[in-house]
Amino acid sequence: MQLKLIIIFISIIGSLLVLLLAVNPLWQNVMELRVDITRAQDDIAESEDIIKKTAEYRRIEEEVIKVVNALPSKIDTPELMDGFEKLANSNQLILESIGFSPISEVDPTDTEEGKAAFPSLILDMSLSGKYDNFIDFVCGLEKIARAMDTDTIRFTVSSYSYQPSGLSQYITFDLSIKVYYQ
Repeated sequence: MQLKLIIIFISIIGSLLVLLLAVNPLWQNVMELRVDITRAQDDIAESEDIIKKTAEYRRIEEEVIKVVNALPSKIDTPELMDGFEKLANSNQLILESIGFSPISEVDPTDTEEGKAAFPSLILDMSLSGKYDNFIDFVCGLEKIARAMDTDTIRFTVSSYSYQPSGLSQYITFDLSIKVYYQ
């Protein structure tokens, strides 16, 4: 009887050893897969960080472009004329004239407060149309990304006309705008 127990015991131990030898490679594969999963998760986290940084860099790039557009490095009078003409037309105003004054250079040694820190070009323009349209034009000027100041605004009532919708007033607006450059 003891021999039977020893044989049963040896058979059980042998079966366990065979089972361990058969399962060990599978267990090693499972452990390798866990390591691979951890690496993949780290790669995914790194990729997400790269995507976030790329989005931030694009946002910064857009801001840089806005700054460069606000203070262009060279004078581009045809572009300025085209932009003001389009803005006037979109607000139903007539751009009667536009003139350019000489560029004012900046003296780097002059630290007097109120002086321009950048060279500027003064544009004198004359528009005609309705007052409400002119207000829309000025709002459009505020939305332009280019750095500029409106120095003076003068207006003269030129004529009245009767429209079916009521009395209409046409006004001539004279503006002096200072556009800055680098």
